Amino acid sequence: MPDPHPTTPASRPAAAVAVVERVIADRLRELAVAGGWAQASPYTARYLAGHAGDAGLLAALAADPGYLVAADPTGLATALGTGLAPGLPEQARTYLRCAHTLTGQDPPGRAATLALTSLTQGQAPFTSRPPHPSWWPRWAACTPTTYHRVLQGHTGPVTAVAVGQVDGRPVAVTGSHDGTVRVWDLTDGTTVRILEGHTRAVTAVAVGQLDGRPVAVTGSWDDTVRVWDLTDGTTVRILEGHTRAVTAVAVGQLDGRPVAVTGSWDDTVRVWDLTDGTTVRILEG
Repeated sequence: MPDPHPTTPASRPAAAVAVVERVIADRLRELAVAGGWAQASPYTARYLAGHAGDAGLLAALAADPGYLVAADPTGLATALGTGLAPGLPEQARTYLRCAHTLTGQDPPGRAATLALTSLTQGQAPFTSRPPHPSWWPRWAACTPTTYHRVLQGHTGPVTAVAVGQVDGRPVAVTGSHDGTVRVWDLTDGTTVRILEGHTRAVTAVAVGQLDGRPVAVTGSWDDTVRVWDLTDGTTVRILEGHTRAVTAVAVGQLDGRPVAVTGSWDDTVRVWDLTDGTTVRILEG
């Protein structure tokens, strides 16, 4: 089944697209408000945020507590991105703080979670208590935290993080005990790709350039170092030589050539030439 909200072809004028998206967003919102957000169609719950974002209406939509409770968390969190776009209300950032916990909850549960999140930040809840909720927060006592959003997808502890750019967009590259490396678009919080190849926990990540292309260099408990092309997700090469887990990675240059420096539980540090994958030297001491 085709995506009902496909990517807009580049050939269509942006102004014309915005007009069409505004018509769609206004009509979907009008129907939902008339019938009550609780009765909104699955399409509206999932895709209204995308239409509103393309039409420049997302800030107004995010100011509606009824919509925040009814919306599909994945679709809305993706549209809100970092939550730092000009004009977005504070409750949009409150939503993003807990968006990763809202998936799978029914609307009363989402309303309660949003209320609790507000209270933990010292704010009055913006959601209304529904009739006969299974739970509802009366108060919360904790120290407010600086704003953040959670990127969810790994299934094990995350033990390594690096940041860089891919195609001009800011990304985070993370390694986990689930054996995978994930590349996240920091603009909207989505997973760009999952890099699979390591057979044990990934405990070290660095980001650099190789032949003008962005790469990640990762170390793992499987005793190997892998070099990944972040543009297409392919493995450039596997560096083998350590005899125990690789727990630290850094990248730089040596005599004008790109190198990786890795540390391991085998008590050695290795310097690798990333151009050909050879070991330049082994540092022991």
